[in-house]
Amino acid sequence: MHFKNYINIFKDPNFLKIFISSNLLNFAQSLVNITIIWLVYNQTNSAIFIAIAVTSMQLPGVLLAPFLGIIVDRFSTKLVASISLLTKSILFVCLGFLINSNNNVLLFLFLGINSLTGPIIDSCINVLIKELFDNEKLIITNSLMTVSFDLAYIFGTLASGLVVITGKSKITFVAIAVIFILISWILNSIRHDTISKPQISLSFTKSIQHMSTSLKFLWQQRPLFNVIIVSFLWNLLIWGSLPVILPIFSKFFKRSILIYSSFNSIQSIGIIIGSLFAGMLTVKFDKVKIIYLSIVSQSLFLMIFSLQKNALLALSLFLLAGICSAPCMIYKTTYLQECIPENRRGQVFLLNSTLSTVSYPIGNFLTALLSKKLTNHIGIILFVFSIFLIIFCIFLYYNGIKFSLSQKR
Repeated sequence: MHFKNYINIFKDPNFLKIFISSNLLNFAQSLVNITIIWLVYNQTNSAIFIAIAVTSMQLPGVLLAPFLGIIVDRFSTKLVASISLLTKSILFVCLGFLINSNNNVLLFLFLGINSLTGPIIDSCINVLIKELFDNEKLIITNSLMTVSFDLAYIFGTLASGLVVITGKSKITFVAIAVIFILISWILNSIRHDTISKPQISLSFTKSIQHMSTSLKFLWQQRPLFNVIIVSFLWNLLIWGSLPVILPIFSKFFKRSILIYSSFNSIQSIGIIIGSLFAGMLTVKFDKVKIIYLSIVSQSLFLMIFSLQKNALLALSLFLLAGICSAPCMIYKTTYLQECIPENRRGQVFLLNSTLSTVSYPIGNFLTALLSKKLTNHIGIILFVFSIFLIIFCIFLYYNGIKFSLSQKR
């Protein structure tokens, strides 16, 4: 791959539409997540209500979304995504009027319903990318999707600050609803050959059956199963721990607030740089090996980072860790898109999304518990987590190879 491939893919109208949709979706979602938590706290002055709000924004999706995989695999991907987006838009109009009211029950109920739509939309976008592009374009497409996520997160965070300062919450929520409607329209305007989906009857029993057969398929494809497991562990031990570790770790440096904000920014910059390089380079290694090497190299840099007392060196190592993490994000998604059969793609992506969602709060909670006893040595937690992750990577990688060799005999 060369830089001209980025120029060429932007000439594809379907890519432009899905890229713009992804940017708008990530921007709106990052704006929502931060704004709601702040507004709930501002209204209630209660940490308990923040916990309930966060739970409402995640738990229903974690518990119920995997059972909805049959819908993504049964109906048109664009149709399912559009209905989910329109549902979100209606919910956010309602949330705009509820956020400053005292009706917390309805507020948390609507947040719970909204949590069901997120994993479905994410799954639909991943499935739609595979439907639109051949294998040669998947890596560069997924690299740009990763870049868009980090850019949208940065701008969404900045925009949420403006909402908090101005107090224009109702207007903001209506604007977010309009963005979701716009995304729905853009996705529906994509033109491609309609793919015939399997005619699966819709029922709770069929949903359970579809999910169980998809899990059985993953277990029979051990390298694929192991990639999903290592992704879960990666999110838990690294991405779930960093939000707790970084604020404490930053206090050991002069100008701790500046260092903390720099850590967050430089991580996103590293991921963007790594994503662009991953999309440009032609790599002869297989995708599974790249996924594991990416995680291991990031873990090694984080181990060294966790021991640093020099701010500049710590920032440099954190940048390198961010760069190393990007290939895993890109090649993992590409590997799943290529290896999962069409009739199970939506279900498996929903299961993968659910595991990712679950891993973050577990990682937060585990790190918070450990930090109570290791506040003055917070870097040790990241150091040990990184070692564990490297061990898991080695085991799961060679377990997948061993399984593949046994299947060939």
